[in-house]
Amino acid sequence: AASPELIRAYYDAWYRPERMILAVVGAIDLDVMAQAVESRLGPLRSRATAVDPGMGTLAPAELDVLWHHDQESPSTALTLVRVRAEPNPHDSPRWRRQRLIESMAAQVLSRRLSEIAEGDPEGPLISGDADIGRWLDLVYASVGGDVRPGRGEAAVAVVELALRRFVEHGPTEAELAVARANALSGLERAVDQQDTRTNAALAAELYDSVHEDQVFLSPEQARALLAPLLSAITADDLRTAFAAASGSGHRALLISGREPRPADADARLRAAFALSGATAVAAPDPVADLIWAYGERPVAGKVVAERAATFDIVQLECANCVRINLLRTDYKPGEVLAQVRIELPAGEPTQAGLRELAQLGYLRGGLGLHSRQELRTVLAGTTARVAGVEWSEDALIFPASCVPKDLERLLQQLRAWVIDPAWRPEAEAQAKSAWLDQLSSLATDLEEQVERRFTSVAVGDDPARRPATAEEAAAARFAAVRAWLDPYLRDAPLTLTIVGDIDLASTRELAVAYAGSLPVRRKGRVVVDPTVAGALARAPAMPAGEHRLDIPGTVPRAVISVAWPTDDYYDIAVTRRLGVLAQAMSERLRERLREELGQAYSPHVGRFASEAFDGFGYLRAEAAVAPEHADAARALILAVAARLRDEGVDADLLDQVKPPLVKNLAAQRQQNGYWLNAVAARSQEQPVRLEWSRGMEQDFAAIDAAGLSALARRYLAPERALIVIGVCTGAAAPVDRP
Repeated sequence: AASPELIRAYYDAWYRPERMILAVVGAIDLDVMAQAVESRLGPLRSRATAVDPGMGTLAPAELDVLWHHDQESPSTALTLVRVRAEPNPHDSPRWRRQRLIESMAAQVLSRRLSEIAEGDPEGPLISGDADIGRWLDLVYASVGGDVRPGRGEAAVAVVELALRRFVEHGPTEAELAVARANALSGLERAVDQQDTRTNAALAAELYDSVHEDQVFLSPEQARALLAPLLSAITADDLRTAFAAASGSGHRALLISGREPRPADADARLRAAFALSGATAVAAPDPVADLIWAYGERPVAGKVVAERAATFDIVQLECANCVRINLLRTDYKPGEVLAQVRIELPAGEPTQAGLRELAQLGYLRGGLGLHSRQELRTVLAGTTARVAGVEWSEDALIFPASCVPKDLERLLQQLRAWVIDPAWRPEAEAQAKSAWLDQLSSLATDLEEQVERRFTSVAVGDDPARRPATAEEAAAARFAAVRAWLDPYLRDAPLTLTIVGDIDLASTRELAVAYAGSLPVRRKGRVVVDPTVAGALARAPAMPAGEHRLDIPGTVPRAVISVAWPTDDYYDIAVTRRLGVLAQAMSERLRERLREELGQAYSPHVGRFASEAFDGFGYLRAEAAVAPEHADAARALILAVAARLRDEGVDADLLDQVKPPLVKNLAAQRQQNGYWLNAVAARSQEQPVRLEWSRGMEQDFAAIDAAGLSALARRYLAPERALIVIGVCTGAAAPVDRP
């Protein structure tokens, strides 16, 4: 274990004024700030004489091997890396060109490894990546990825052959074209969104530039420097870059993670590497040029109703019953957010795991006219991205984003994902393999085990609302997902919402063309008052009780979760105040844990309020502590809740927690994500959301200690608490395999 003397020596060697970098960005007077920095930080002196710690000498090695077992790791990673000493060059246009080439080479090789993993769902590689990087005066080139249980040695050949194929033959012209397009798209997107960078992000960029001895460039300067170089970069430039980075120096082959270490691990790794190295590699087959198959603009649908709602939200209803919401903002130039929301009945499906399998496999399956691998090629160079599929309690959601010029391509993608998902068998195999591997790693995941048990108990073991077990995951099939989901994809109520830096007229035209021309769907409902009886689905109340879990593992710790049932989302005043009450309880709990247990634990208290199930919600406190403090932490959580219930929230506590929340409201209104998700997306289905947003500041300002105290008395009854305690004593021993 590290002694105080060793820690102090480490601090004295590295945490010194001459090593300090300070980056300040914001509405400041530079001269005043410079004087303040000089006066405050100038006098700093180290308590020890400056001595540069020796970094040692990197000894060349043809192959070092290491197999490290960590049974609490969620996965197992393989890395083949080459490291050599090389002084970090000073910044220059030539150096920037070299880094651009290296990043493009790593991108191509990463994509190859990903496609190898995706193309063989039962193969040794789950995912793959490649990198060329620098740290201090070292340069490294690495390839690797996550590997399947029991397949570490087989994965060695996969990554070694992929690396050697690239070094010997380089990328294809099609791969080079994709890398060029993505590099140019990244440069242009940075320019389009440069005015949206936060002060914190700018400060981080400025710090990195100084730390890495690089000139600080604006996005426009970076584009002006690098974009003209792209057309002259060749496939052999990329090949040469990775060959140079990986061609000499100290080579190491590492397996680290959950996979048990065999007794002869070193010999096995060396043998696998040698066998792979004796195998010849051929050049990759050329790939035919691809054309985006969904690029034809449909004949526009017909708008049957149009309204200008609060906050200038344009609401359209089309003849096919599709709803469209448009909102132009100027908060973040260059950012467009979009969402397709398909309504589903709350409480479906009745088979556990179908939602999870759909979420994991939907995009993996590609589209009818393009596989997932083809989509990476055909969509190279566009910023239009559909992020995946998400589930709310009563909807399937496709979140998406782009810069303004790519909006039509984004709408083409969204339309294609609704009408033409492919559900390829290999995607099912890939999704299930990754999912089952992840579930198999949960046995020692204390936090996840507590979370899963709490969720299952809280929702009455409802298969539509709790996570699937490993057995249920194994039983889930695309066929069952499609039998349940296809009818909703075909004609369930659908809403398209677009928010951000848009031109309203042209966006309206595109939205009506791509969404208004979909096949006719069922008409969406309008819920004027979500609090009336029957507006929401029925669900059993959250039960009270205590559940204890013993979790194996090597790190001793405990997680305590205590929740009290509250209510659903739609009394917005109560929902907001429960959020403030949660902050108050978190502050009190943090103080008590530190005072009485003497350690800097960081508890969390939050509230959940269902938007689909009548009366369902909870206030939940969580704390992670040493296992010997589990019962004491449980008692403290209940005691803090009892004090809030009996004595209420005082003015001092309210003054601690309320001002930051109120102050954050203005920043929240500057986020396109807030307007999309909290206001516009459901503004036609639930018009009350417009009123909620309009009165938000006034309502938060009106929150007082008496109101919070009343909620504490109403909800924090000890006999209604649901308690889940997970304990890992750290007694589990490392596992070796033969």
